[in-house]
Amino acid sequence: MVNIKPRDLSVRNLLIFLCFQLMIISCEKDVASLEGGDGTPAENIKIEYVVYKAGQTDNMPVSMIDLPYGETVELGINITRDNFPYTGYKSIVWGTSFPDVLEITPSDDKYRCTVKAKKSGRNSNIGVSVDTGNGIKSAACMVAVPVVPAEKVEIAVTDDIEVDENGNKSLKLDFGRDKAYQLQIAVEPDYSTDNKVEWKSSNPDVATIDKDGWITTYNKAGETVITAKHIPAVVSRFSRSGEEHEGETLMSITLTVVPTIDSDLTDGEHGGFENDGTEWKPD
Repeated sequence: MVNIKPRDLSVRNLLIFLCFQLMIISCEKDVASLEGGDGTPAENIKIEYVVYKAGQTDNMPVSMIDLPYGETVELGINITRDNFPYTGYKSIVWGTSFPDVLEITPSDDKYRCTVKAKKSGRNSNIGVSVDTGNGIKSAACMVAVPVVPAEKVEIAVTDDIEVDENGNKSLKLDFGRDKAYQLQIAVEPDYSTDNKVEWKSSNPDVATIDKDGWITTYNKAGETVITAKHIPAVVSRFSRSGEEHEGETLMSITLTVVPTIDSDLTDGEHGGFENDGTEWKPD
């Protein structure tokens, strides 16, 4: 039989008791993290973003990054309190200000998030909120998706637009119509947002066109040439549309404005029938 001194027994029991208490505290902390948080005031914690590469990070804090269209990046967060890791949170929630620009997929433990660029030439914030059970602390990281330069820009061809053997485009519209037709721009690659143009009509008495490509025709038949001058976007970091510089007239379409049938019946000036008030009845 092992002879145990009373003092040794007391110390042993004390150690067992302390270990048991530490286990209880640890379990309570884990439960608090999952259920209600540990009650730390939210303003006492700090959140920093870091970038992971091949599953590793240098722990250098970032507040903004460039992310080319179609590519992904893995962002992580370090949560600290008094410069020590903090795990007593209730929940971690990720989000983005423009879901059409960035697609986010948080990891199971919520400490990381995979971000994919879905739209070029736009910026969007990645945000994360940590609930401690005594307030919510949030932090954001700006992600800029640079403009993808257009390799080809042209006036989009629709069923209403005719194209001859030389590639010349033409369109015929009735006169006297407000916003009678909207011309569109087609770019290649199709995911490029480098599609800004300046529209101009050579004969505004016949038809005008606004900045969005809407054509308005007036009570005058005739022809006008609609031109579109492409304004190339300069790839600029953290800018929604990028800087711009002088472009060139790259495309045009000939618009012919003709009277409508109803107008012919009421306006003899254009070679139609004058309406002299005669009532026409079927035989």
